[in-house]
Amino acid sequence: MIFFTSGGVLEYFTEQRLQAFFSYLNKLGSTIFIAIEPIGNNIDFTKNPSSQPYGVERSFSHDHARLFKNAGFNLWHQSKVEGYQNEAYFGVFRAENK
Repeated sequence: MIFFTSGGVLEYFTEQRLQAFFSYLNKLGSTIFIAIEPIGNNIDFTKNPSSQPYGVERSFSHDHARLFKNAGFNLWHQSKVEGYQNEAYFGVFRAENK
């Protein structure tokens, strides 16, 4: 199975729901997940790894790397690209289950 999200799909999940979703997907068999999701510019997951609201919509920035790893996925790519409206950048994550 291949999942692909882009531009802010997962930002509307709470951290608990997103973790449960990733864990569920990991149990379904061979899975690749590619996510291109916004992360607030002022968020530093090394200081606070929890999901945090950002922007005018108050959607969530998630520490996708941590959540994928917690669900049993192997993170094989992580990078960031310029975002939008000076409030966020896009985190690019590629993960597959072990």
